[in-house]
Amino acid sequence: MRQLFLLLALAFSLSVSAQQNISNTSTIPAAVTDAFLKKFPNHADPKWSPNTYTTPTATTIYAVEFTTTMSKKRNEAWIDKNGKIIKHITAIDADHLPQAVLQSVTTSYPGHEIFDVEKIEENGRTDYAFDVKHGQSTSRVKMDKEGKLLE
Repeated sequence: MRQLFLLLALAFSLSVSAQQNISNTSTIPAAVTDAFLKKFPNHADPKWSPNTYTTPTATTIYAVEFTTTMSKKRNEAWIDKNGKIIKHITAIDADHLPQAVLQSVTTSYPGHEIFDVEKIEENGRTDYAFDVKHGQSTSRVKMDKEGKLLE
């Protein structure tokens, strides 16, 4: 019973801490900040927040939202406590989608407008998520780089 209580208390504290924005990076492990600085040297205005990524071991993942000094586009990176970048999401313009994705949208969603485009790099893959709108109807779509519909 005591172990169950301690487990529930730990889960609660992790969920509360996941909702707090970290303004002081001294609470972020050095491996995490080092990996961030190495991968994104031209970052600007980072906003850190720890999130709990549900794995069998409840690994803590640190999420950081930022822009780059070159593109000024919104980015988000998920980095584990050992400094491994788990996921990188970048806002991009629709005209930067791969030709295969644009072709698939033209075929599957004729006459639809594409907006709110994100490039998602995770586990060695690159996928794209975006909204398509036609009239009052809007849908969220996710495709791989070959234009294959996901999910």
